[in-house]
Amino acid sequence: MMARKTTPARRAKRPAARRRAATRRKVSAPIRFTDLQLLKAGVKPPFKDQQGNYEDPGLVIAGGRVPILPPNVPCPGSLVIYSSWAKVVANCNGFGGPGAANNAVVNTALQNANAVAAQIPCADGCSKHVFEIWRGWDCGGNPQPIVAMGAVEVKIECRVEA
Repeated sequence: MMARKTTPARRAKRPAARRRAATRRKVSAPIRFTDLQLLKAGVKPPFKDQQGNYEDPGLVIAGGRVPILPPNVPCPGSLVIYSSWAKVVANCNGFGGPGAANNAVVNTALQNANAVAAQIPCADGCSKHVFEIWRGWDCGGNPQPIVAMGAVEVKIECRVEA
């Protein structure tokens, strides 16, 4: 039996939803971020590789989802922002191990944290200092998909300068 060919006229008669579904490419399933649940329970997310000193965060950006931001950071005072990102990758080359601290996933998490930090001012005209204090990264999947994960913490410090 010969397969029927779909002509442009037949495709046009299909409902719009079916046409869109037929043209969509398959993409990987969304990555579920569990770090928010871990942090709410007071547990540090487990990363095989990390640098710096982890602190309990005051603001969590899980997977790029920005929560409601505080109006400012008290003066003097500080706020720790935790940001995570993950991506399905073909393999772990460049995403796992001690030498992979500056991989693309960690850098995306850092960019998100810095963008949020830029939106939060210090109260009372203090000087604002933003710096990274910790980063963690890992890669794996058993057997598929292989996911590269990364997280960073940046700290906003508001200081009274003489």
